[in-house]
Amino acid sequence: MMKTVRLTGVMICLALWLCFPSAGEAAKHALVIGNGNYEGVPLSTPVNDADAMSSVLRSLGFSVKKKTDLNHEEMEDEIRAFGTRLSGGDTALFYFSGHGAQVNGINYLIPIGARIASADEIKFKAVNAEMVLGKMEVSGSQLNLIILDACRNNPFKGWKSADQGLAAMVAPKGKETLIAYATAPGSVAGTGWGSESIYTKYLAEAMKTPGLKIEDVFKRVRASVRKETAGEQEPWIALSVEGDYYLAGGSIIVDKPDKDSGPRTGSLLVETKPSGAKVYVNGVGKGASPAELTGLNPGTVTVQSVLSGYSTEEKEVSVEAGRIKRW
Repeated sequence: MMKTVRLTGVMICLALWLCFPSAGEAAKHALVIGNGNYEGVPLSTPVNDADAMSSVLRSLGFSVKKKTDLNHEEMEDEIRAFGTRLSGGDTALFYFSGHGAQVNGINYLIPIGARIASADEIKFKAVNAEMVLGKMEVSGSQLNLIILDACRNNPFKGWKSADQGLAAMVAPKGKETLIAYATAPGSVAGTGWGSESIYTKYLAEAMKTPGLKIEDVFKRVRASVRKETAGEQEPWIALSVEGDYYLAGGSIIVDKPDKDSGPRTGSLLVETKPSGAKVYVNGVGKGASPAELTGLNPGTVTVQSVLSGYSTEEKEVSVEAGRIKRW
């Protein structure tokens, strides 16, 4: 029986995460941290939260570094190392489950072993969440995702600050960035009654749903969490993106002018599994997959993949002017 070469580059039902990027291609990197073993104020779910998120992200094609119960120095070291793994065009995702606090509008992620007697000490003994955003900005990564399941009650007694939960962080202008919180700024999130937090439980489910744009993933999480908590907990996001991004399936569309100096055209990034198949557009050979096809006129084109020993796969694809579309 003839085998079929899967044209992942145009089959909507196949997700990008089935194909791991080769050297030189954009990659998806994630740093996942779960801190629960706090002295005097332990949390039961963060380690399980980190396990659940790591499993889902790996299934979506992310290269995941998972760490649990880190002290201050270890957290900062991991964030620095995460930044060095990123490069231009990558997708970067940071997830933290544990205690967090805000002081003067600045969010801090609390390490294990932190002893903070008053609010003025936190900047010396906790990790400023802006450090993560800074590393992403410097790297030039294309899409940045920060997920904070850390909006729980202030774990430190005796503080004069009345601030609860976390403060709103501003997504930088000109950067494709999404910052997600387990609940609205200034509010407190519940841990839940299961092995995972309420927020992470629904987030892990929603992220696996094919065809959902990133913002729709978090809308679904918000609705589910609100329903389970009878409206007491309302997840929240800060969003600054122009392209359409999907974590599970669908196309990744980025508003980016084609380099072609002539009339406005579009581009396709075509991938197959296995790679190396000859790619044809409207019957014209365009090289072997993976292939970046530029200078295509807007409209519907027929893409074919041909590989010896495999049956030919064919799909119609829509080309849009001024956009690079990856399927």
